[in-house]
Amino acid sequence: MAQDNGYWTPGQQPTGIDQDEQVEDKTIQDLILDDANSIDFADEEQEKKLFDKFVKFDNEGHAEYFLCHLVKNWPVPSLGAPEADAKAREFYETRGYEFLRWLLLNFYGLFDDSVDAHLKERDTDRNDSGSKANFLEIALRDKQNQYFVECLLHISSQEGIDEIADILSQSFSSGENSLHLAISQRLTCSPQMVQRCNSDALLEADRNGNLPIHLAMELWGKQRGLQELRFPQKQPSEGTYEANKGVRRASVTHNNPALKPSNIDKSHDTPGGRPNPNTTFKASDVYRQMKRKTEEMREDDGKKFMTSLLTAVNNMGRSPYQVRLGGPKPKEAVNEMTSELQFQREMKSDIFKYITDISAVRTALYGIEGLARYASPITSGRPSSSPNIITEKELFLDMSDFSRPSHSFQDFIGDLTGDLTLSEDEDDLGPGTVTDAMEIVGQRKSQAPLSNTAHSNAGRGQKPPTQITTKPKSLVVPPISALPHDTFRQDASEDRDIIGFEDILFYVCLPDMNFFKESPQCEIRRLFKWLELGGVKTIRHLSIPDSTTRPMCDIIVHEYITKRFSIEKFDWRKLDINLKILTVGTKNEFTELTLYSSGNWGVLYHWASGEGLMALKKLKLVTINIVQLDPSIYNKAQVQHNRLSREYEEAFRKRIEKLKPSFELRINIKQKWDYPVTRSLESKEPFVPNLQLLDQLDPCHRLIYNLCNSNAYDSSQDNTRGRASRPQRGGHGKGSDQAVYQRKLKELTQEPSFNIRDCRVKVAILDNGADRIRSSIRGQIAKGVSYVTGGTTSGQILPWWMVSDPHGTQMASLIAKANPFCRLYIARVGRGRKDILPKHAAEAIDWAIKQNVDIISISWVMKKDHAELKSAINRAVTGEGKGRPTLVFCSTADEGVYSGTIYPASYDGVVNVAATDQYGHMTPASANGVDILVPGENITADGPSYMEKYSSSRVSGSSVATATAAGIASLALLLLRTYNWGRSARSDDTELIRRFYTRDGILGVFDRMNAHKAAVVPSKLFSGDMTELAEAWNQDGFKLRNSTSGQS
Repeated sequence: MAQDNGYWTPGQQPTGIDQDEQVEDKTIQDLILDDANSIDFADEEQEKKLFDKFVKFDNEGHAEYFLCHLVKNWPVPSLGAPEADAKAREFYETRGYEFLRWLLLNFYGLFDDSVDAHLKERDTDRNDSGSKANFLEIALRDKQNQYFVECLLHISSQEGIDEIADILSQSFSSGENSLHLAISQRLTCSPQMVQRCNSDALLEADRNGNLPIHLAMELWGKQRGLQELRFPQKQPSEGTYEANKGVRRASVTHNNPALKPSNIDKSHDTPGGRPNPNTTFKASDVYRQMKRKTEEMREDDGKKFMTSLLTAVNNMGRSPYQVRLGGPKPKEAVNEMTSELQFQREMKSDIFKYITDISAVRTALYGIEGLARYASPITSGRPSSSPNIITEKELFLDMSDFSRPSHSFQDFIGDLTGDLTLSEDEDDLGPGTVTDAMEIVGQRKSQAPLSNTAHSNAGRGQKPPTQITTKPKSLVVPPISALPHDTFRQDASEDRDIIGFEDILFYVCLPDMNFFKESPQCEIRRLFKWLELGGVKTIRHLSIPDSTTRPMCDIIVHEYITKRFSIEKFDWRKLDINLKILTVGTKNEFTELTLYSSGNWGVLYHWASGEGLMALKKLKLVTINIVQLDPSIYNKAQVQHNRLSREYEEAFRKRIEKLKPSFELRINIKQKWDYPVTRSLESKEPFVPNLQLLDQLDPCHRLIYNLCNSNAYDSSQDNTRGRASRPQRGGHGKGSDQAVYQRKLKELTQEPSFNIRDCRVKVAILDNGADRIRSSIRGQIAKGVSYVTGGTTSGQILPWWMVSDPHGTQMASLIAKANPFCRLYIARVGRGRKDILPKHAAEAIDWAIKQNVDIISISWVMKKDHAELKSAINRAVTGEGKGRPTLVFCSTADEGVYSGTIYPASYDGVVNVAATDQYGHMTPASANGVDILVPGENITADGPSYMEKYSSSRVSGSSVATATAAGIASLALLLLRTYNWGRSARSDDTELIRRFYTRDGILGVFDRMNAHKAAVVPSKLFSGDMTELAEAWNQDGFKLRNSTSGQS
């Protein structure tokens, strides 16, 4: 639209309307533009004339053009041109504001209706996708239209036009909505748009899977915006033409009180009714305004909304919090390090505040596909040139699997805490009476802090007490005969802590100490000291099933647990504890408490006092269990004890009611007590190592290791940003291409650079968990998940990295030995091998698919067919919903001809495996008619480090053969992806070798290793020579198992 000094010139048509489309009555349009620029909108007579002209203009179908081109042609500000900015600001503060207000009040339907159908198909009216755009999309795609958007928001707020939420929540044909565009443009009015839009718009994803919050989290630092607008004071609304206004104004009414004018957040407004000066864009303001949306909702709805917001992942698998941690930061962000760290802590705190499900919290913190491995340099507390590498941390600690004599709790704590030692004063807190321990505490009050003690001990030649050290790995390749399999690990995680925990843990459950021959007081102290040093601050639920005959003293629990951590639910199985360990020197955050009483009225009397339970101000529930006597005690004493227990219960309730407690009280007078007989550990049996099959892979392992650690390729000259360039065609395997293959091999075996997807081969192991502390596999474990419950509290999830059965760890070690360059994804689906539920297995398969694993290894069988398991297997082997199939290796039953049909090995698309002896001969227990035969008799495998009998032992069976086959297949995929790089114009090497992700394709690889005749012979393909290796893994040399041609 033509302009003159920021206003319209009468007699001109809106820009963009062709001559053959001009309105018939030009006088009406000219008068509308002229009147809008000159009339007094407070004058009813003048306003009525303008209204009549615009109604006629609208009835002729031209109003939609008018509004759309109004957005395009109103004055625009410019940060680099003060005069133009001043002119635009003056216009929007006066005549522009008044006219836009008049349009909103009288012709609201213009803003709400879709104008796509009325626009001529011109390039200027199209968005990036080629579809026509409405007026709001046009306004938001250009940052210079910010004044127009601010006017729209302010008028709608002042006039109570709550339907503006529907306009702001519109989705455009480009796949975005108004919030995506406003945040991408860094409009300083973005928080106000968030405030006034519908909550559903905040959960809408664009074509990249990004919610508006994802886009906000990508923006760092302060973005300078335009100067503030000084809008006029609100005038009384005209009431003369209400009937006519209703014709054009939206008739939809909203029952949601959050959208009514009385509920609009005016916290950002000045007393004069205009926004506070806000000339900068900050992501934190956008996020906090999103969080304020929960104030308009019920508590449960608010939690659901925040859960959906914080757990949303984009197409890269990243959550909003993860995007904030992992994005590149401009230099100016370092100067705002304090406020940024506070913002990150606020987001993390909100994750634990609003989300109650552990898996959802993990998604919010780390996203999916294991991409949460990079943190901003700012998160370390000091600037850095490169991002810090982080790993997924655990959210709970359930050690109930150690409630068995086969596990060594002492060995486990030693491996977990490493070189952590206790100070001399802490060593004094050994077994003893509570009185003795209290005397120690009294002596400590005048002593220096622990940090000073550490330095003083070091001065006496002792090791600092709180230091945790790890041994760095060596990069020197020893002779192949002495080369351990874990030498090849390329992951830097070995140099970091083995297990990390978040600062808030959902629960910590210690093992049942009745199974221990000696009281593990030293191990308990080390454990909680280690947790504290690792950053744990809050334990929501702590369960201590202490020994019923040799419990820990109160002071140990006070000094190492209740005084150091904020605990919400506390359950310590010990009789008649002193409540001072909960009320004195603690954070006093207890909300639920479970106490155990022997029936001692003196203790109960203290509990029901102002210094007892009433001193815990946040308590909501107290459960008191008065235990019964040992059944061996004669009956008369039993009867007397039960009678006194009932009397004490009544007296306790009366006494506590006088104090008017705010918590619920439950008393159980029939609590049973356990007096166990301790059992000794099982003896260890000797074993004979046998690695004959895996020894055939060592030359290939060593070659890959040397290539990945060789300096022949200078990475400083790499202009491909970590991606391998393509080899010359026709030179496959020649010396000219070796540098390219070497670079590609590095990409596929080493940890990727910042913001690049991990390309390493991934193998998921569905079993009963794996010991992450085990040195032979810990460097290759990427992440894990558990679907098994059955801890000390009903419904609690058992950890995947601490196990009760060695089988899963053994299978993981075999895969790691076959391919020390792959990444392991552990899914715990059972405590043992016979309690696996099909539902858990199906969930684990779907989880593995989400992690984009290459192979799934299943070393267990079921006798019955299960539809949900079959469907999950089918989704994996067909690539349903993902595009690329996933290889699934399944073991067969070791029952010979009596095995019958077993699952999931019998499902279509899977590779089933049976075992042979070390010479390649079928064993009597092996099934017939299987796809692959692999040696699986007396194979050495590593078990959990805390299970002495299985720490390194011989294993046999088809489950062993299956894990070995999965490991060999993963190494095959690595070499196929390396030596077929660049043989297609497509950039995705995985798509290039897609046929090898099918059953027939991978069986074609195993056929080259003699699998179609007898047991596999890996040496036929896995050479230690570079040229031979390149030639052997040319995809043209492989045939499908059921095909006569090597072409797929």
